[in-house]
Amino acid sequence: MPETPLILAIDNATITTQRGTVVNLDREGKPLRPAIIWLDQRHARVDGPVKGPWGWLFKLGRLEDTISRFREKTQANWIAQNQPDIWAKTHKYLLLSGYLNYRLTGEFRDSPGVRQPGPEAKGSIIGFGDVHTRAHVYRAILEGLASALKEGKERIEKRSGHAIDG
Repeated sequence: MPETPLILAIDNATITTQRGTVVNLDREGKPLRPAIIWLDQRHARVDGPVKGPWGWLFKLGRLEDTISRFREKTQANWIAQNQPDIWAKTHKYLLLSGYLNYRLTGEFRDSPGVRQPGPEAKGSIIGFGDVHTRAHVYRAILEGLASALKEGKERIEKRSGHAIDG
């Protein structure tokens, strides 16, 4: 009896990456340039505030400086300004997780947290003050991880119809 190719024997797989790593693909799904990783420090040029209703709302909310920093740090803006030929050929602009899923499945799909951020998405610590220590931060991280692992286990059990023991 012939052996089943490994790819056909895989029932489930999980992909995890650093969210800030991006890949530009052409119409054939081929990378146009090396990926820009999340640690990259290049910055785009920001020419003035956001125009129109969004600009007014950012100004009203006193978010102009924050939005300016986001625009400056956005890899897509840097590529459009410094590699316009690459940006013009870009058909898909993916996070690394989406690119890896594409390479594994042939489909342009990413994890649910990219479309509908939930516990698996990036987070923040709110209410942090000078009374809090490193131990509080570590505990918050561990609680977040435990919660995400529990939710992931429950999703896997629901989707597969099988309980995970242990």
